[in-house]
This record gives sequence, structure tokens and C-alpha cells, in this order.
Amino acid sequence: MSQALDRFLSLLFPSGCVLCGDAVAPDNYICARCRPDRVDGVLCALCGKTTGGCVCRPGNAWAFEQAVSALHYRHQTRNALLRLKKTPDMRTARFLADEMVLALRDALEGDIGFDLVTEVPIHPDKLSARGFNQAELLAAEVAKSLALPHRMRVLRCVGAAVFQHALDKKGRVDSAPERYGLAIARIKGARILLVDDIMTTGATLDACAKIRKDGGAASVLALTAAGTERNMARAV
Repeated sequence: MSQALDRFLSLLFPSGCVLCGDAVAPDNYICARCRPDRVDGVLCALCGKTTGGCVCRPGNAWAFEQAVSALHYRHQTRNALLRLKKTPDMRTARFLADEMVLALRDALEGDIGFDLVTEVPIHPDKLSARGFNQAELLAAEVAKSLALPHRMRVLRCVGAAVFQHALDKKGRVDSAPERYGLAIARIKGARILLVDDIMTTGATLDACAKIRKDGGAASVLALTAAGTERNMARAV
């Protein structure tokens, strides 16, 4: 959809703040009262979480070089991401992607050296039922903002459909390596920006990054819209 048409439709059918739902100007995503709940302060250089919420395990070597989460997964951010899972709301996707690019530039000090952007896949059954993958929406907007190619569905989700939120931390870590396979082989030497909506334990991102590395990718950086806090990561 063109920006002109998007703006015209927003005038005809005004949308609210993507965080609280209050009225906003047509060009704004959030209202004057809301503030993005950004991840900041002292962060782990590997998993990207606050030092008190670090999910790195002793001796654990992540398959990704670094993970960056833009926002805390709580309150209004959580509501926005749950809404994006239910409907392909492009205003919410663009707002979150803008925050992700901001966090990425800050983490890398502006040195954005990637060859392509791709996303964590969802199971074909879920994709068929839902009609879209929210991580794919985010990846497309991030790629557009960074002027990078978006390579859709480099990975595929295999095996039985599993609802990650129903698994505990051990279940997520144990199930992740068996859930993904390489769908596109032409990634040898590529520096990949891997996008997902939420980082909890890091198991899904790690499994996806490992498969890409095994497929010949030179490096993988994981970028998510939000990251859970440590107590929440243990609970879901």
C-alpha cells in the first residue's frame, strides 16, 4: 500500500494510539501520553537483556553473534504484540519496526552491515489458519527502513505445530532445535539480520541462527520487537 493511500484511508477511518487506543493525529502511531517502554541501561552484550535478566547459560555459545530487543515485553507493548499476532495491523508493525531499527542502530553504533533481513518462521498450519506471520511483517518493515533486501521464508518450521507459550523454559530449549529446517540454500557468506516478535529464552532464535550458520551464513544477529524479563522467561 502506498503512503498516500495509507494516509487517505487513515483520514477516512482514523486509528488510535497503537499502545493505548486513544485518538492520535493521522501521521502519529502513539499519543502524547504514551512513551515506548525501551530496553536501556546496562545490557548483556550477547543476549541483549538487562544484566539482571540475562538468559545466557554458563559455557553456552549462542549461534547468533548478538541479540537486540527494542522494548520490554510488558503492559502496553505486550498488548500491541498480542494484537499483531491476531491481525496484520500495519500501523502497529511499522511502529514496532521503527523501535527495532532505533535499538539496532544504538546497539551497533550505526554500523549496519547486513546482506539481508529474514524472519523466524511459523508452522504451516498456523500460517494457513492465521493468514500471516507477524515476524514476517516486522522483517519487511525493518528491511524497508534499512534499505536491505527482505528474503522471506529462508527457514521452514517442521514437525508438529507447538504453541511455544504453553511450554516452560526447558521445553522451549529442548524443542527448538528440532522445529526448523533450511528452505532456501542461497545464503552462503551472507550476514543475516534475523527478526522475530519476542525473545524469551532465546532458544528459538538460537536454533534458527544455528541452521543458517550450518547453511553457510557468515553471521547472524537476532533482532526482536520485545524481550521478556527473567521472571517471565521462567514462567512461559
